[in-house]
Amino acid sequence: MIKDIFSFEINSKTILNRLYLSLKQIIEESNELVNDFYLSINRINQSIINAANEWNFDLIINEQLELETYFKSNGIKIWAEYSTLLDKALLIIEILSEFMPDILLIISHSLDYFDDEEAKEILKYIRYKQIDTLFIENSDERVSLFEDVYLIDNEFDLIYNKDANSK
Repeated sequence: MIKDIFSFEINSKTILNRLYLSLKQIIEESNELVNDFYLSINRINQSIINAANEWNFDLIINEQLELETYFKSNGIKIWAEYSTLLDKALLIIEILSEFMPDILLIISHSLDYFDDEEAKEILKYIRYKQIDTLFIENSDERVSLFEDVYLIDNEFDLIYNKDANSK
């Protein structure tokens, strides 16, 4: 469950672990990618051994480097540059759909940050990516943007219910 999309850390440990697992699966599904990876690692190891010939001692090099270890040691992360809050929201939805598709995304007070067009774009992308999402808003002024709307009072009583089936 993601409660605050605006402070969501795109390169959190959970996301990076899922990224590494996904990358590992993609590489391991292709003999060509596996061979390229280990051939490159062997070249790097040989360069290190050649450089270490200057010394009067030997180095031990792990020749069976795990893919995840390589990803972590090289600081592989998701490039997360965005110019607007909308861009960040769309990037987060993309990442969640790829690495955490069964998550419930809870977005609170989004209408304080997005105009109607931006909110519609977010909703459209959420539907396209099939992410379960709950919007919690502090106003009922723009409820027409949403398909299913439940207004709840301060005592948590349901005072209004507009769902997609009652249109």
